[in-house]
Amino acid sequence: MAQDDSQLTVGVYMKPNSYSGLDSIQVSKLETRIINIISTSGVTSNISASRIGPITVDPEEQNISMKTMARGVVCFPKMEVYGENTVDVGLKKINVVDVSLTLAIQYIHEDIIFSNLQLQLQGQGRNSNQAINNVIRNLRPNDSRFAKFLSQTREKIINYYKNNCDDIIEQARQLDRLDSPVRALQILWPIPREVSCYEDVKEMTVDIYRKYVNKRCRQLLMEARTYLAANNYDKGLERLRFIDPTSQCAEEAMKMIESIQQEIDSSDAENRKAAMALLMERQRERARTETGARIETEVARANAQLPILQQNFNTVPARQ
Repeated sequence: MAQDDSQLTVGVYMKPNSYSGLDSIQVSKLETRIINIISTSGVTSNISASRIGPITVDPEEQNISMKTMARGVVCFPKMEVYGENTVDVGLKKINVVDVSLTLAIQYIHEDIIFSNLQLQLQGQGRNSNQAINNVIRNLRPNDSRFAKFLSQTREKIINYYKNNCDDIIEQARQLDRLDSPVRALQILWPIPREVSCYEDVKEMTVDIYRKYVNKRCRQLLMEARTYLAANNYDKGLERLRFIDPTSQCAEEAMKMIESIQQEIDSSDAENRKAAMALLMERQRERARTETGARIETEVARANAQLPILQQNFNTVPARQ
């Protein structure tokens, strides 16, 4: 489903060394809970959340996706256990932990912090580990403090983009000229619909995206030809599957796939043809998307197909 024009996607990034007293499982639980809280409490303020990977990864190496785009506005959760004691309750003892939780939402490219939410929390359990788990479990998406925080955050974000939209557009143009389309899209993507320059940004975003997929297509075709020349069909098909069907060289990619299909040995034809059939169906389906369709619709559809394609390619026996 396409994201609404007025919806702002916030990337949630679990920064290392920001969770004193928590183990890795608890950090993962906290991440899931924060994403749920933002997506649920942010409904009235049109804010959703997306899990993202390390910010330090070179964005030019990433496929364009909602996760990549969410790196414009990012939420950094921080949780710290700062106190712990044992309380006698009848014939048993209960561990009580005091915990601080901070949510900082900022514009990642300029380190501009839009808003902070700090909560002092307490949890109980048979041991400290269970007490911390209960703190995370008791974070409620319907807590009015989260809804108020996200509403105020959106207002600050809108004001920021209203005051800086022209500068951001110029920065995106420079990044595009410097052949950094992903970075350019990342700074354009979060601009809300309420900002006066939104329509210009939308048009510019589509234009940059089109140039990106065409360049990416040419690169993938070159890599595919190299693998196919060495009779490495698995690697060749792997490169072809990432080609966007709306790109200028998509038709050539389809012809290459059909050509490969005719050359496959009968011994492994059934499995390989099944994998390629899925790939070709993805190409046909996405090719029906109008040229001016919203970028997130295309990305969501492609991402939905990838697990199926990956599973099929992983089960295809390697060519000897």
